[in-house]
Amino acid sequence: MRHYWQVAAGNVASGPNYSHLFLKHGLAFVGGDDQVALAEEVRAGDVLILNDGARNIVAAGLVVERGGRHGGSDDKAWVRDVEGSDLRAYLFVDWHAAESPLEVKGLTRSSIGRTNKAEHHTIAEALLKNPPLPIEPEPGEPTLLSYADIIADLQTQSKYVDPIATLAALENIQAVYREQAQEAQEWNEDETRDRLVKPLLTAFGWLKPEIKDTVKGQGLGRLLCCFPSMRSEKSLDVKVIECRRFSSGVDLSASQSNQIGKIFTGTRVLVVTNGVAMKLYSRPEVGAFKTDAGAYVNLARPAERCPSNPKLPGALTALRYLLKKV
Repeated sequence: MRHYWQVAAGNVASGPNYSHLFLKHGLAFVGGDDQVALAEEVRAGDVLILNDGARNIVAAGLVVERGGRHGGSDDKAWVRDVEGSDLRAYLFVDWHAAESPLEVKGLTRSSIGRTNKAEHHTIAEALLKNPPLPIEPEPGEPTLLSYADIIADLQTQSKYVDPIATLAALENIQAVYREQAQEAQEWNEDETRDRLVKPLLTAFGWLKPEIKDTVKGQGLGRLLCCFPSMRSEKSLDVKVIECRRFSSGVDLSASQSNQIGKIFTGTRVLVVTNGVAMKLYSRPEVGAFKTDAGAYVNLARPAERCPSNPKLPGALTALRYLLKKV
């Protein structure tokens, strides 16, 4: 008997969203022990309904076997770091996308779960008649970096790096990520800033008077700025970091890019972080920042390149930018 499941690829409202990776690679993946247990109940021939929140269906897919199995867990390294989330269980899926999101009632925001609603089944069966999406090869095995390797590199880049404080800050981030993630889901931007981001900045050489809170605009997290020698916010030397909630994603919207670009007319790179995941966004001139990231790092699981997008530079590129050098 065929069962129908709804699955969400992150939180479309404010958290990380990775539905493009589901559709691109013919997969669905989830994390967390309860979600992994549910994924283990899915069988080949079942139907997955991909939603982007509690209102829209964007695709339906048939769970299929590849290489003699329909899924697994803990053996795909790149899904252990998707936008900072550890999504260790996966299913193989032939996806069929809607031309535009289909608004329906009765969806939930849970990552995976059964749906017995006839309306959902009808929509899914209609979508399965669409041509299947092409499947692109998955990313290869990421090259992980040790904290010792990272600190050694950063010390060659700046005389201000405190190796002991840097190790302590990184180990604290890793401990939160692995052991306190559920509690940290309730943190606001200020807690992310004070518990995770500021300790790293001070370890990188920034003095407390040089790290300042600044304008918090509509739709922005807590903005932090590092002003070398107390220079103007128009200076190219200013580091601008948007600190978001631990549970938030680190993608940059066009409106956020424009807002921050108007506040800081000089800086060429913007950092967006939830305390663990971090992305860098650049702009060649004044105006808005690019909304395509220029580098990515998961501070609890740093790699040479972004695991889900190996074209994107990783830990060293991202962290070098944050260093105090003058």
